[in-house]
Amino acid sequence: MDNLESPHLEVFKAACRIDPASERDDKLKEHASEWIRIFKSLKNYIFISLCDREFSDTAIEILETFTWRFEEVRDACLDESLAIMIKTLRLLYQPDIDDDCKENIQRYLQGLYFGDADCQKQKDFVYNAIKNFAEMNQKAYQSSNLIALMNSIVQERRGEIFSGDGVTPPRTAAGGSAAQ
Repeated sequence: MDNLESPHLEVFKAACRIDPASERDDKLKEHASEWIRIFKSLKNYIFISLCDREFSDTAIEILETFTWRFEEVRDACLDESLAIMIKTLRLLYQPDIDDDCKENIQRYLQGLYFGDADCQKQKDFVYNAIKNFAEMNQKAYQSSNLIALMNSIVQERRGEIFSGDGVTPPRTAAGGSAAQ
């Protein structure tokens, strides 16, 4: 099979719905290694589905389950996904890809970074994915909807660096940071 069709994605999405309060999820947690294996075998199909308007929303829901909601598999799935996320961003930000797909990935990355889980692994994943995409594809990045997100991420990271030790970043006469 070259790619997943809509019914395949829908069945997979239904099979991996996670509700942390459910007793059923205790059984899922016992089988976390099997879920990681399944994710690894299907990740290429899931990520390429992000580039198709018809499948993008469903692919995002599946990714949210494995990289956000299902804590027992989250770190392994994030580790497994960085390289393919960078490649997917290169594909997504081609001129012939629907803007809805670009909005979906931007929302997903923003939610993953600024979501309520406050997981450093998620934050590093988003930062490194966008940073590597920007470095390898400057022209596509400059015209993407990821610039504002990356600016927010950098600002938040600066705040973390300087807020912990009571030191504020040096300012220039114009009020900007000396690092500019």
